[in-house]
Parts: sequence; C-alpha cells; structure tokens
Amino acid sequence: PQHRSYEGSTIALFASALLLAEWQFLLVVLTSFSIEWLKQRWTHSPMLRNWYVQPFNMAKTILGGMSVYLLRNSYQLSPERLLSSEGILWAVVLIVLYVAVNQIILAIWLHGVRGISLHETGMVSDGLLIEIPLASIGYVTVLLLQENLLLSLFMLAPIALIYQSFMLPKIQADAMTRLEDMNAEMTEAYAEIQQLNEELFLTLAKFFDARDPYVGSHAAQVAAYAVAIAEEMDLPPERIEIVRQSAYLHDIGKIAIPEAILHKPSKLTETEYEFVKKHTQIGAEFLETSHGMRHLAPFIRHHHERWDGRGYPDGLVGEEIPLEAR
Repeated sequence: PQHRSYEGSTIALFASALLLAEWQFLLVVLTSFSIEWLKQRWTHSPMLRNWYVQPFNMAKTILGGMSVYLLRNSYQLSPERLLSSEGILWAVVLIVLYVAVNQIILAIWLHGVRGISLHETGMVSDGLLIEIPLASIGYVTVLLLQENLLLSLFMLAPIALIYQSFMLPKIQADAMTRLEDMNAEMTEAYAEIQQLNEELFLTLAKFFDARDPYVGSHAAQVAAYAVAIAEEMDLPPERIEIVRQSAYLHDIGKIAIPEAILHKPSKLTETEYEFVKKHTQIGAEFLETSHGMRHLAPFIRHHHERWDGRGYPDGLVGEEIPLEAR
C-alpha cells in the first residue's frame, strides 16, 4: 500500500498563503491542525497512537507555505497581482512549489525513517493527481471571492463535490491501510498470546510432573504423542491445540494427592490406589471453575477410560469416550 499524508484543508491553506500575511497563515495552519487533532480525539482515531504525525504534517505545511511567501516576497507578488491575468502563471508556479515542498519532505521522511521506496510513498500520485488540483481549486476560489461573492457562494457546492471526489479514494485507502495495520497488530498480539499460552501449559505440566518423581517429563511426552496421532488423523488445527492443552494438563488433579502417596516407593494399597484414581475427577472439577479452560474438563475427566469399559471414573465404552480423551 502507498503511504500518504491526508490534508483535507489543502484548498483553504493554499488560499491563505495567497491572500494573508505570514502570521495570519501560521494562525490558519495552527487552527486547522488543532481542529483535526480534536476531531481525532473525539472519534478515538487510531492515528492518535502516532502522536508525531500531526506535528510533522503541520511542520511540512508551514514549510510549504513559507516557500510560497519566499517567492512572493522575492518577486513582489502581492495578492492583487496574483489575482490579475498576468498573475495566473505565477500562481501555477506557486501551486507546484507548495505541493512539491510538502510531498518531497514527506517522501524523504518516509524513505529515510521507514525505509519506504520513493515510488511507494505516493509522492507522484498524491502531488500530481490530488494535491495540485486541490491547491488549484484554492486559487480559483480566491479569484471568485474577489470577483463576485454571490458567485463564490454558488460555486461552493461543485467545489465541495470536486473536493470529495478527490479525497474519497484517499480516505478509503487510508482506512484500508489503518485496517491492515490493525489486523497485523492483532495477528502479532494473537501469536504472542498463543506463545504465552504454550509456555504456561508447559510450565504447569512440568510443575505437576515434578510432584511425582516416577513420571519424569510425562506430560510433555503424552502431549507429543497425542498431537502426533491427532495430526495423523487430520484433525483441524483448533482441535489439535485442544488435544495438546489437554495432554499437558491431564494430571492436574494429582495436585490434590498427598506426596506421601505419590512418592511411596512400594505398591499402593487398594485404598490408596482408589484415591489416586480420583485425580481425573479432581482435575476436571478444577478446570470447570476456569472460564478459559472449562472446555478441557471432559477430556481430563475421561483420559483413563478404556475402550472395553474397564477404565475410570465412569466406565465409558468405545465411542462414548471423547476423542480428545482417547
């Protein structure tokens, strides 16, 4: 996408540079950009995140205006002379100068700071196709104001329509660029969240495994095998991720099992074994209290079920057992 600077007040700003004194032009620029800044704050525009954009645009607009005043003062181009028949050629020169200074400054900044090529900056397309016609409308508006106020008011409607026809594609392109930027930021944030989730599940798995000295990196190994099987079955990525998370947390219920039982070197008694078996139910109950992990609870509860119905805790048979638990 091309990178453009939108100045909806080009008509008024260039007209001000033709008619007003330098200090009056500066006041118009300050007022114009202040209104734009307030509008962005009122609409909570994403542009506010780049706080430097408005000061930069204001600075280059002032430099463009000062270049006009420099030429006007050097050749004694008063407003009256510029509005005469002989001043039309000078007006064309001033229009090109004003637009060129603005666009060149923008292009140099984008190229130097962001590494954007001069072609991608849109300097030619904006300068020739947008800004020069807008500045020309500003000059024509000044002519009409001098000749006939009533005619000027009558011409405001078509001028506004012309302005809209010029600006609408730019506004649409700007909105699309902002949407693309926001989408890229959201994609990046989502990837970071996914990475944090993966690290969290892995850390929890290591914590649970550390309580049982006989299992080593059991949860991570279960996750690796379960994911490999899920991928071989061509399950969708979302479901494979659920399998991975369930595998990492499948023994979360053992946090409620006393270490004396988990660390017991000899064979467990029947009572102790029955207590250990409750870790599936305890783990499921833990997750059911979590809004973000509640969907994993059935798979944690049933990961010790058996196809023949001899598993626990519910003795489910065959397809009754959730696929993720299997």
